[in-house]
Order: sequence, then C-alpha cells, then structure tokens
Amino acid sequence: MSKGTPGPWGIFGTAIAKAPRGQPTIAVMLTVPGSDEWQHDARLIAAAPEMAELLREVASFEDRWADIGEIWNAITKARALLARIEGET
Repeated sequence: MSKGTPGPWGIFGTAIAKAPRGQPTIAVMLTVPGSDEWQHDARLIAAAPEMAELLREVASFEDRWADIGEIWNAITKARALLARIEGET
C-alpha cells in the first residue's frame, strides 16, 4: 500500500503542498468570507505526514519494550504537533 506523498507538507496561501513551494499540491482549501476555519483545517492536513509518523512510533512500542525516555519523547512530539495544528506556535 502506498504511503502517500512524503512530508513535510506546507501551507502556501490556500494550498497545501509538499515543501518547498512548487512541489505537488496535496489539497486546496475552500474559504468562506469572514471565516478562518479553513486555516485550522489546513494546519491539520499539512500535519498529516508527521501525525502518521508519530502514530507509527507509538504503535511500535507494543512490539518492544519502550523506555521512559522514548515514551516521553513521543509525548513531547505530540504536544508540539498539537500546538502547531491549533495555531499556538
């Protein structure tokens, strides 16, 4: 199964594309005048490759013993990713 377009993905205006700019477009956001909801959605879509990688990392803990440092690292990555998606960074 294809893993899709590898990241990182970036937001360029209303387009989500493989970074750097000029690479294949992943999605184009439709905007509603007076609404900024599309910006949150764009950040969520752009974070998809990182989310998938983080999920693979966490899922691998089941296959082996993870030490507390690895677990804490995954938690730290998840918090930073969520902050970016929510527009806090």
